[in-house]
Amino acid sequence: MSYRDPNAILSDADLQEIKQAIALIQQKLPFLITLSADDRKRLYKLGDKRLAFVQNSLTAAQSNPNILPAKF
Repeated sequence: MSYRDPNAILSDADLQEIKQAIALIQQKLPFLITLSADDRKRLYKLGDKRLAFVQNSLTAAQSNPNILPAKF
């Protein structure tokens, strides 16, 4: 399969609409914060093993809603 460069030309009007949409998203999600590089490094990474654990835990919790207290 050959590689094709995508056509990434945006009109000024499209670019302005995109910027307005991003500004609206930021306005609607005021609780988002900016993390420094050090902050991002300290976060847990979700690798294959952790992802499988999380997915299995979620499935178990959804399949057995009475296994945990309601306020957990």
